[in-house]
Amino acid sequence: RAMSKLAGSFYRPFLEHRDAAGRIHPNIKLHGTVSGRPSCSSPNLQALPRASGNGPMDAGRHAVIAPEGWTIVSFDWSQIELRLLAHYTQDPNLMQAYTEDLDLHQMTASFMSVDRDWAKRLNFGSVYGIGPSGFAKAARISEAKAKEVLSKWHDTYPSVRRLHRACENKAKSQGFVSMWTGRRKRYDNDWECHKAMSGLIQGGVAEIMRHTITRAYREFEDSDDVRLFLQVHDDLLVYVREGAVADTVPVFKRIMEEFPFRVPIKTNVKAGRSWGSLQPTAGEDA
Repeated sequence: RAMSKLAGSFYRPFLEHRDAAGRIHPNIKLHGTVSGRPSCSSPNLQALPRASGNGPMDAGRHAVIAPEGWTIVSFDWSQIELRLLAHYTQDPNLMQAYTEDLDLHQMTASFMSVDRDWAKRLNFGSVYGIGPSGFAKAARISEAKAKEVLSKWHDTYPSVRRLHRACENKAKSQGFVSMWTGRRKRYDNDWECHKAMSGLIQGGVAEIMRHTITRAYREFEDSDDVRLFLQVHDDLLVYVREGAVADTVPVFKRIMEEFPFRVPIKTNVKAGRSWGSLQPTAGEDA
């Protein structure tokens, strides 16, 4: 079943859309998502699953291979939504985690006396405004227990709840929230305003992505050694000539990390012959 799904969703569309050289050139839409992130179609390479130990389904990204003489380099923002959340809330605990380069998930686990997996779910769920029922389902616990845990999380990071209310009130009174660039996310119904903080964070990340792509294009426009070819979630994938990787990585990291926020932005870098075989580059943690 896994192989059939992989073939139907990806391999057959790959064959249908390949050019004479066997390469694929999907469509990237700048207005394809509500958040503002680009989307991909014909075929949708963004939907290729990450490696998860799920047998054949992990093979999909191995089909994306660099041209001869080139390397795929992945530049992936680390916890960019949570860093932007720290920037907006200025919550002391969130600020400390990122200014001192601590493990936020482990820090949350210690504060709340829960395991790191629960802490990670809570941290990321906060960005999307997860409620007791949603967390109960994700963590497979009772809704009463989920409500108790969420309440404790908000007591640990109280500034997040204040930002959530401020965004919701602004969306209701003005009909929009503004990203750090000035772009507005509009809300036409009061019931949608509950998601205004999520819109602010996800929309803000989309603006970071757009700015980075524009900066990278300007930086490498005249270069024969660098080709940005795909964006997936918080990850930019780049073809780099094999002899130019060492010089390209620090320039690209600078482009991705130079933003006027209250906490530092961090980028993880991996490289490999195929998308499915990427490994951390020298100086990067696994």
